[in-house]
Amino acid sequence: GEGYDNDCQLINISHNSFGASNIAGALVYRIIENSDEEQVNITVIDTLLDDSPIQDKFHLELCSQSNVVSISSFVIDLEKDYCNEVYPNQNYKLKYYYESNGVQSDVASIDKTINFNRNNANISSKAYSSSKSRIYIPDNVDLSNYNQILFFKNNIQNDFSNPSYIINNPSYMNNNFESNNIFDIEIIDDDYFVLFIGNYSMEFSDNLYYLETLNDYLDGFILIENNNSISNVNSGDDFYISKYEVSITSSILPINQTLGSIPSEINCSGAEQYILDLQNELMLNGILVNLSLPTTDEWEHVASYNIFTNEITLYPWGNQIDAYHANYLNSDLPSNATGLVGVGLHNWPSAYGVYDLAGNVMEWTKNNNFCIGKGGNYLSTADDLLISTDHNQIPEEATLGMGFRIIMK
Repeated sequence: GEGYDNDCQLINISHNSFGASNIAGALVYRIIENSDEEQVNITVIDTLLDDSPIQDKFHLELCSQSNVVSISSFVIDLEKDYCNEVYPNQNYKLKYYYESNGVQSDVASIDKTINFNRNNANISSKAYSSSKSRIYIPDNVDLSNYNQILFFKNNIQNDFSNPSYIINNPSYMNNNFESNNIFDIEIIDDDYFVLFIGNYSMEFSDNLYYLETLNDYLDGFILIENNNSISNVNSGDDFYISKYEVSITSSILPINQTLGSIPSEINCSGAEQYILDLQNELMLNGILVNLSLPTTDEWEHVASYNIFTNEITLYPWGNQIDAYHANYLNSDLPSNATGLVGVGLHNWPSAYGVYDLAGNVMEWTKNNNFCIGKGGNYLSTADDLLISTDHNQIPEEATLGMGFRIIMK
């Protein structure tokens, strides 16, 4: 149910005579479709409950700790699918109150915090979305042969007697993602060795290398999850976009922008050739992804869609523009710059966290087979920086003030 506060998730416990003094802890179970129950332990909370018997109902709320979780972007909801549930390895305080004959007591709280773990394995690594890690499987593997997946820590991968994490009957593994099968699991805290069990067993040690390499490469990218909110983009086509424009100091693998590096000034065909060379190098390293310039629709979505309010904005940061928002004509920032500045120096990204979508260099996008500039550059007026403005009269050979970023699928 709804919590007493916006940052709380309410759990109702109904019992005719609930002796709180008999309780030494609490367990929360989450049901995964076609799977056994997965147990999530809450560390000791016995001091929460006093010796008074609870008549009627007992209300318990899990509340985010101040300065621990950003309430504006954090949802606690144990009833929905696991993409939106309580985060592991975050501290939560507890609030509780009683209800008897429809009358609620005052809300009380406890100073102790609780922390969620799963199967004694902490779940706190950087993920490919807010709450999931994405596992990629080459398309020559028939996943229907397997009904169980075991995860082992890298340092004990030769010991198959004690898996750190198990997925049973993973029917959701049948999705297809470009040339790879994928499935998403909740965040795990380290690199794992993966073992598939079914009609026969398969040790998938290559997958560990694949995950490690891809994780390094993804450092400079942001996942854009498509939930029908992107017009003219096929439903369900998730993609990654580079957080910064490609700069002249970018290394090919991985892309990991350094604040202050100057974006490349390059024509459209040169940008596409760079991307093709990068894709070929990734392939040599076992990373099978499709790289491209953004389509105009993809670029406009990332620049204009506010994921927190579901609003479409005129500029990446909102509907107004000031000199400090971007590097454009007569903005004179930073330090009275009159040309290119390093990527990310203007701290006004889009809601997705993508920098420099307006100003600095205009970015090449593709609309069918045509190259279109978006976002304006350091020579542009404020109107030229509008997300809706298409600069489609720019020669494809132009380089001055032109740059690009990368889409990965």
